[in-house]
Amino acid sequence: MNTEPKATERIDLTLEKRLQKILGEIDWLGPIEVFRSPATYGREFDLLVRFTPRTGKTVELWIECKDLPRPSMFPYVPLETSFFEDGAKAPRVPTLAAPIVTKRMAEICKAHNWSWIDLAGNFSISVPGTIYLEKTGRRPVHSRPKPVANLSTDESARILRTLLVPENFEKQWTQRSLQDACAPKVSLGKVNSLVSHLRDQAYIEIKTSGGFQLKDPTALLREWREAYKTTEDRKISCYSILSSREIASRVGELNRYMGNTSVVSSLASFTAAEVIAPHVRQPRTWLYSRPENVTELKKALEAKEVQSGANLMILQASDDGVFFMPSRTEDGTPVTNPLQTYLDLWSGGSRGEEAADAIFNQVLKPGWRSTAAAIFE
Repeated sequence: MNTEPKATERIDLTLEKRLQKILGEIDWLGPIEVFRSPATYGREFDLLVRFTPRTGKTVELWIECKDLPRPSMFPYVPLETSFFEDGAKAPRVPTLAAPIVTKRMAEICKAHNWSWIDLAGNFSISVPGTIYLEKTGRRPVHSRPKPVANLSTDESARILRTLLVPENFEKQWTQRSLQDACAPKVSLGKVNSLVSHLRDQAYIEIKTSGGFQLKDPTALLREWREAYKTTEDRKISCYSILSSREIASRVGELNRYMGNTSVVSSLASFTAAEVIAPHVRQPRTWLYSRPENVTELKKALEAKEVQSGANLMILQASDDGVFFMPSRTEDGTPVTNPLQTYLDLWSGGSRGEEAADAIFNQVLKPGWRSTAAAIFE
């Protein structure tokens, strides 16, 4: 007869020991009591941890152990008001315990007022009016689950731009309609892969109609900006005798001269931000250009490449997606849309994050018109 504990039982035991060690090291929490499979609520919780800190009020952590928690499945234990009312004498705190709790999973827990803990010793335990304990930054002792989608590719960026531009926030999508809305075009297989990832991470909501809708734009933007490829290796430093206003005017003229329906060059980064949400001023003019148009652009702007003293920065676009749904100046000069501008600023350094925050607060957040934006605060 096999007397070895099942895998789930081993995980529960390991998490139980880790939790006891973490809490036991905080002497002012007092003695720690642990009960397995507490009977209340249909034994849906795996552990009950009880302690009485020096504040004098007993606290109960009702713990659900999971091997690989998925944001899309949260919450794992539906909690009714009675869960909290029954514990009036001892505050009850629903808590997730797992070998690894990703940044996204931690965001979900916080949004639902759950505490959490992982095997590396990272944790966030909040008891309103009593205690708040948090420790993060410890390296995982378990391997992170491999993501099913890579947010740093050009195709992923095209899909994410389509979903995240404020003009599209309230739309309901099918995979086919999302594919059709992307520019440049993407494969249906790529859409399927990315949508699966967004569903698993609870960034989108599946509707009864069978379609889906973006529901957490701020958290998705946060994840994307960390994966977004910077333009540093595609930046050309130039000097032009023209003023910033004259440069912008000639960029508009160049686009009209080329006669294409698509954009060949646009105001970008800090210069785009001065049009969209003025906040940070700096002396350089920033432009995007298709690589094949850089020579012609430099000629039109009377610009030469320099090692120092640059007043013009030309970013070579790795993909035409950066020109998606451009904004425009009063005279029609293309400007990267607020979402693209935000991404370039965030990864650009030199007060870029400050300028990006201004765009988020003045344009993106109001444009999404959703309480979901509050998660980002």
